[in-house]
Parts: sequence; C-alpha cells; structure tokens
Amino acid sequence: MPQDVFCAATGALPDDADLPADHPSEDEELADLPVGWTRVTLQTRTPNPAWQEIVAVEEAMVGQVIQGLPKAQRKGAVVGVRVQVAAQLAALKAATAPYLIETEVAHFAPGDEGDKALAALKVTLGLVDGADDEVEEADEAETAEADESSEADAGNDE
Repeated sequence: MPQDVFCAATGALPDDADLPADHPSEDEELADLPVGWTRVTLQTRTPNPAWQEIVAVEEAMVGQVIQGLPKAQRKGAVVGVRVQVAAQLAALKAATAPYLIETEVAHFAPGDEGDKALAALKVTLGLVDGADDEVEEADEAETAEADESSEADAGNDE
C-alpha cells in the first residue's frame, strides 16, 4: 500500500481492515486502493514550452536558409529546405513531448465526510444531477441548523 493514500476530505489513513483480504494480484489496476475507497484522477494537457521553442527554431532556420538563396530559387527550395531542417532536428523532436500531462490524484474514504465530498465533486464535474439526494440532504440539514441558530439568537436579543 503506498503511503500517499489518505482521504482528501478528512485526512484519514486507511485501516488494515480496508486492505483487500484476498491479496489481489499486482496486475489489478486498483490493487493499491483500499477496499471501499475511491480514487479520483484529474489530468491536464498543456503545450510543452520546450517543444514550442524547437518549432520556433525550426521555422527560423528554414527562413534563414531560404533568405540566403537567390529570389528565383526560393519557391522551389522551400520543401527541400524544410526536409533538411526537419532531419537536423529529428532527434531533438523525438526526445521532446509536444504536450505536458499534469496529473493530480485524490482519494476518498467511505463514510459521511468522504461521501459528502465525493458527491459534491461529482456534482461539480457534472457527473450526476445537481439534485443528488446526499448533497441535497446535507444542504437541507445545514440550512435547518442555521435557521435554528438564527432563531435562538433572535430570542436572546429580546
């Protein structure tokens, strides 16, 4: 079990009872996830600045070579020059990813707080209808508590 598994809502760590009793194989995709827990993975794909620089250098190199040719030869030489410059930068481009993938992982333990946080996340992500029973009940309970507190405060003011 990786030590970085903790509930994002409560900070709770998994108990030994949460570990699978049947010792799943390492081939199982969620073998390191405690039983009953949920793993949420968010991935963001962004352009790699290093890749963008390589492309800019490539264009500059092509432009520089083309500008050095007589005007009459420029049109016919563009494809050849592009191929030549691409060959020069091929190894660098092969070793550089065009995009960066940023991954964030959160775990949620079963139980009231973990379930509420996970339900709210699902609503936020549009994975369930916004009128999800658990979220609605939690909101109603909080509203009722706030109303009772306000009424009690108002009674104390008189």
